[in-house]
Amino acid sequence: MNFSDTVLLTLNVSRLSNYSREQPWSRRIVPVYAVVTIIISLIGAPLNGLLLYLCYRKHQVDPSPTGFLVVQMVAAWLILTALVFPLSDALSIANAFFGFHIPNAYCVLQITASVLFGALSKWTEVVLAFNRLVAISFPYHFTAFNSRRVIFCMMAMAWLFASCAFFPIAG
Repeated sequence: MNFSDTVLLTLNVSRLSNYSREQPWSRRIVPVYAVVTIIISLIGAPLNGLLLYLCYRKHQVDPSPTGFLVVQMVAAWLILTALVFPLSDALSIANAFFGFHIPNAYCVLQITASVLFGALSKWTEVVLAFNRLVAISFPYHFTAFNSRRVIFCMMAMAWLFASCAFFPIAG
C-alpha cells in the first residue's frame, strides 16, 4: 500500500464517518416507520384489551385452565403494543427531528422488554399448541393434562424460556 492509497482510504473513511453522523436517511425512514407502528399500536392495544376482557368473560362462564395461557399471551402483546412500541417510536422521532439523545440504558431496557415480551408470547403459543396437540391426539389423557397445576407449570416454563432469551441482552 503506497501513500496515495493511504490518503484515499483516509478520505473515504472520513466521508463514511461524516455520513454516519449526519444520517440523512433517518429523516425520511423514521416518520414512515413511526406512523406505521403508531397505527398498529393504536389498533392493537385496544383490540388486545378487548381480548383480555373477552377472556375474563369466558372464564366466568367456563373456568377452563387453558384460558390462563391465552390471557398470558394477550397480556404480553398488550404490554408490547401499549407501552414498549409507542415509547420506542416517540423516542426515535424525538431523536430524528429534535436531536434528543436517547440514553444507552433506555436502549438496553427497551430491547430487553421487546425481547422478553415477544419471546413470552411466542413460547406461550408453543405451549398452547402442545396443549391442543394433547387434546386432539390423546383425548382420554387430556383431563389430567388440563389441570391448573400443569397449566401453571407450562406458564412458568414459557416465562423461563423467555427469560433465557433476553439474558444475553440484559447481561
